[in-house]
Amino acid sequence: MPSVLQAVTDKSSVITSPTNGSQLTSTSATFRWKNTGASEYFLYIGTYRGASNLYGTNTSKTVTNLPSNGRKVYVRLFTHSNGWKYNDYVYTSYLDI
Repeated sequence: MPSVLQAVTDKSSVITSPTNGSQLTSTSATFRWKNTGASEYFLYIGTYRGASNLYGTNTSKTVTNLPSNGRKVYVRLFTHSNGWKYNDYVYTSYLDI
């Protein structure tokens, strides 16, 4: 887990798919981000901003067992390159009716 964090948008990796603010189409989603050549990436996903229950080191991570109740899902992507940086994203979970 990163020990020193900065909330910045420059030189940090950004999620390219799915689009920020979109509704997920199932309880499984592949999150892809731009490879910035960083030494490490962390992907956090939870039911509130900054929740940390998943870890990734590639430029994509398929996540399963996401909620299916239409609630917000918060994603935080950390990039380690000259210090830790992160970007936050929010999605609406799939609604199984």
